[in-house]
Amino acid sequence: MQGDVQEGMARYYHPNGQLYGTIQWVHGRKMGGYLLYREDGTQEQYLSYADGQLDGLAAWMNEEGGPKF
Repeated sequence: MQGDVQEGMARYYHPNGQLYGTIQWVHGRKMGGYLLYREDGTQEQYLSYADGQLDGLAAWMNEEGGPKF
């Protein structure tokens, strides 16, 4: 974080210490792919951001790693 503006790669964690998600911040706005994981470490979501707004691909995965419909 620079001043009051979040900057750089951020990592968030579940209460059990397992990685919850990663997102790149540029000038206080989400940018690029946002990966979210379940508490067991499997990938749950992928969201794409541009200039702080959802943009492009948004995908949810089932417990086996395949697409969730």
